[in-house]
Amino acid sequence: MKRLEKNIKLDYIYRFISSVDITSAIWVLYLSYKGFSLTQIGLVEGIFHIAKFILEIPTGAIADIWGRKNSLIASRILAFLSSLIMIFGNSFGEIALGFIISAASLSLNSGSEEALVYDSLKALGKEKEYIKVNGILNFLIEVAQIFAVFIGGVLSDINFQLSYGVAAIISLASLIISLGFYESNKSNLNEKDIIKVHFKECFRIIKNEKRLMKIMIYFGILFSIDTTAHFYMQEYLSSMDFTRSEIAGIFVIKGILSAIGSKYAYIFHDKLGKKGVMKFVSIITGILLMAIYLKGVTAIISFVLMGAMIGAAYPLSSNYINELIPSEQRATLISLDSMLFSFLMIGIFPLVGFAAQHLSMGLTFMILGFILIVEVIAAFYYNRDSN
Repeated sequence: MKRLEKNIKLDYIYRFISSVDITSAIWVLYLSYKGFSLTQIGLVEGIFHIAKFILEIPTGAIADIWGRKNSLIASRILAFLSSLIMIFGNSFGEIALGFIISAASLSLNSGSEEALVYDSLKALGKEKEYIKVNGILNFLIEVAQIFAVFIGGVLSDINFQLSYGVAAIISLASLIISLGFYESNKSNLNEKDIIKVHFKECFRIIKNEKRLMKIMIYFGILFSIDTTAHFYMQEYLSSMDFTRSEIAGIFVIKGILSAIGSKYAYIFHDKLGKKGVMKFVSIITGILLMAIYLKGVTAIISFVLMGAMIGAAYPLSSNYINELIPSEQRATLISLDSMLFSFLMIGIFPLVGFAAQHLSMGLTFMILGFILIVEVIAAFYYNRDSN
């Protein structure tokens, strides 16, 4: 029992350290520094999401067969290898390989860690505490990401490779921590049976849960547009002669507002209701995206305010999705939701890179904002009679 209780405390440390992704706010600048065009950067990000899309459900099956602890260990080893490739790789193929390995690392980690924590609490008869535990874990993610953005920016001003070197060390540190996890049991099903069940449930849900799929698609578009804008904003701010440390500072402020938005998301729901929240968050985010076109202080204020909007949207979308599904299908739906996001990113990220290179980054942000507002109007017009 003590070993299971240790899992929870250990995961607080593991979650914080593994979430210190110091390259998250500089990788676009890093690839630009290596001579990659925006179109190439968009393509390599698309390759990342193709890999993650393909691997999402199979890696869930691997965790069930091989064990959640072993899956986490493999994830950290791959994260370390990915950082090394990013340091020494120069060709498009080498960087793409680094991104594919990174996608495999994230896929192995997602679901495995969550399942390990929940199973530990369940074995202890404390599964009702999962909401509280998960709340602490999500808070640690936000703090780690804010810290990572700042440190990554400072290190990149000194040397880009230094940032990825520190990222490799962080991966090794989280690997050492993952060795301390204890797993009480593993699935008795074979790999073929588990994968078959996963895909069968995915297809059943797609066919039968119409309202659920609409919500997933709606928020998937919102989050994929925000994620794309988040990454390309690095290059946009750089074009306005901001230093890498200043860019990191802007991203830190956005992260703080995102954390605040997440914490007080329930107020949005209480005041506006489900439909009101979906309309408000998307329309305001669309307007803020369009305002980034104006550059200068207006662009910065608009960008950081997007953090509050999207920060509130994440826990609310999770709640809206989870309230529509039974516990038996919850893990499958999480995998499906992640796959949908990756599918959208495969198309959106390269297209935005292409548009930014042939039009302008500012005009591309305006187009993204316009698309988001049109999505809201279209979604609620065609579903105005639906609950």
